[in-house]
Amino acid sequence: MEYRRLKAVDPTSFGPTLYGMLQNIDVSQDLDMIILQMESVMGTLLDVHAPRRQGSFSVRKPQLWFNLEIKRMKRNVRQKERNWRRNPTEHTWNIYKEHRRCYVNHIRAEKCRSITAEEIHDTFTH
Repeated sequence: MEYRRLKAVDPTSFGPTLYGMLQNIDVSQDLDMIILQMESVMGTLLDVHAPRRQGSFSVRKPQLWFNLEIKRMKRNVRQKERNWRRNPTEHTWNIYKEHRRCYVNHIRAEKCRSITAEEIHDTFTH
């Protein structure tokens, strides 16, 4: 995968360079030619200030136990945690703790269920 680090571009040097390169474009030409020249200028300018880089990422098989219910519960737990951190009282702590406990127990149950289902499937397919 190719990408550019656009956030690393220094605007103090990018602006004057762009201005200087745009001065060389002949505006008396056909509009299509002007657009092609602009694309060429921008491509050259980006290659100088934000060169293309090669990156990679790993594609992982999704976990069988992670489902929409767990995703919803995780979002809810994070919301309760943020609420507790903004308002650190015993009441908000207990609410957060209860939701976190339910979330962890639900994950544990889903993992057991999916692993058991996976083992059963493997047993009968081999």
